Amino acid sequence: MAITGESMKAEDAADNLFPEALRRLAVGESGTSSPGMTLLRQQLICSGPDADLPGCAARLLHGSEIAQAATYRLLKRRTEFLAGRVSAKLALAEFWAAKGCRRDLSSVKIVNDPTGRPRLRMEPVSGEDRHPPEISISHGGDYGAALAADAPCGIDLQEQKDTLLRVLDKYCAAEEARILAGSLPDMPPPGRLSILWAAKEAAKKACSFRWMPGFLDLKLDGPVRQEAGCRVLTLRLTRMPENCGLPGIVTVLATTFDNYGLAICILTRLSHEH
Repeated sequence: MAITGESMKAEDAADNLFPEALRRLAVGESGTSSPGMTLLRQQLICSGPDADLPGCAARLLHGSEIAQAATYRLLKRRTEFLAGRVSAKLALAEFWAAKGCRRDLSSVKIVNDPTGRPRLRMEPVSGEDRHPPEISISHGGDYGAALAADAPCGIDLQEQKDTLLRVLDKYCAAEEARILAGSLPDMPPPGRLSILWAAKEAAKKACSFRWMPGFLDLKLDGPVRQEAGCRVLTLRLTRMPENCGLPGIVTVLATTFDNYGLAICILTRLSHEH
């Protein structure tokens, strides 16, 4: 049976580990258009080098996506690809279900543009918004995650690792480190740095439809706020091309999950301009 926006199987939905507090905050921030959000354990997608394609992937993926997965000989790469694509399809199912739309997800193909940004290829459905939803995909360590929204968006997972301290100068200015320490005093450095990294990656992905900023082009603009059990980061774009149309300030919602920082960014002001 093909999965549609209204017929996602119960076992697929039950595997969605996306933090409820971050989901509620994101829905509130996005107004009437509810985004779709998914977080899955990669081990549930592919458990061995010779394993058959998992049922959820076989039901959700486009034939070309299944063929692409088969080309990856390394289990890690194949698992990451499948986790990302399955997460994206389930996020799309949630997004369309909130709008009362029916869509055969196996007929929807996800492709990457030259910058690596995922896009949808699909036949239009009568009565559906002429703008296809935007999607973003992330995977790291044990998990895959995806976000589907009406506007350019980004999602990122970053493991809380000591390596974040060793490359600090690549993504975190001294003033940002002081702001983080003051805003999140009870969180160990790898934890708060994982939130900053994930927040900047999510913002970069959201902005990439116009221009891809670097880590240091995004500057933490004021203290990190706590809201509804999550963190709200305000990032200022300190450099961007003239007339690129991006906002000067970007808001990112973030939380911690397991041993990861998880962040999402939705550029709602641009939902009808791109």
